[in-house]
Parts: sequence; C-alpha cells; structure tokens
Amino acid sequence: MPGLLPYPPNQTLPDQIHSEISPDQLTSSSVYKFINLNPKVNSEIYHILSLEIPPRVLTFTWQLLHDKLATIDNLQLRGMTLVNRCPLCLLACESATHLANHCPFFLEVKQLVFNSLALTIQTTAPTQSLLVDQTISQKHKGILAIICYIVWRERCTRIFKNCTNTASFLKALILEEWCTLHPN
Repeated sequence: MPGLLPYPPNQTLPDQIHSEISPDQLTSSSVYKFINLNPKVNSEIYHILSLEIPPRVLTFTWQLLHDKLATIDNLQLRGMTLVNRCPLCLLACESATHLANHCPFFLEVKQLVFNSLALTIQTTAPTQSLLVDQTISQKHKGILAIICYIVWRERCTRIFKNCTNTASFLKALILEEWCTLHPN
C-alpha cells in the first residue's frame, strides 16, 4: 500500500515531503491509514495525545521527540552561523538531547518539581524515551512534558529578552500549571 515512508528524512536536506505517492494523492485518509498500520507511529501518537496537557505543550513535546526544536544545533544544520552554547547552563553545546537530558539547569528544575510532588522515576533513560514509555504513568509523563516546555520557555526568555529566572521560580510556574490542569 502506498503511504509515507517509515524512516526519518535526511537531516542535511531541506524540509520536504517524503512519500511513495505524489503530493496531489496525499490525503488525510492516506495519512490516517499509515498511522493506523504503522504500530510504532500509532503507539507514539497515542502516548503523546493521551497526556492531559495543554495543546501548546503537546505540540512542543512532539517537536522535542522528533528533534525539531529550533535549538542552535538544528539552526546550524539549516545554514545559520551561530555560537553553539546552551543559554541555560553555559557549559555545553545546545541540542534537544542536551536540554532534556544533560543540562544541569533542566536537571535541577526537574528534581525540584519531582521532590515537591513526591514523584520518582527509577531510571536514567533519556527524557524523550520516558515520554513514550508505556511503563511510565501518564502523570509522570505529563509533568515531565510540562517541565520540558517551561524550561524551553526559559531558554527562549534568556535568548530573546535577556532575562533570567531561577530554578525555584520555574518550579513554581510548573506546579501552578500542573495544579490548574489537575486541581485535586
């Protein structure tokens, strides 16, 4: 059956549609069939869409999972000349993997939030893996997605507004967002 190709596009090429059928034959029905017939895509979509988080956080989470955030390393791949340094920790090159797994600022915020909510995850798996892991609770995934989103917003604030917030301030924002969504 014709449909979308099951592999990611080459990261060095400009964005374009990769399909076994011509773009004029690509319909929402063919995409729906592809998603339902491809267990990996179907499972990933289900786990993301089933999270009880705002649409802006869902969209961000999807971009994080597919390495489509406008991080400095991705902008460099598209030909921009930039100094690559994480604006949160100033210690390493900025990438989605760094921001969601290794950045000391992200890890501090995550730890503060998890401690406040008395949550634990007994794994060292990457954040992106945890977000689609079927053994991780929806609550853990939801709060993890919100943490990533709020930390990303802080990253953008530091770059575009030249303003810095503390990890404790971000913790308060995350808990406020979470309590708005889950008042119990």
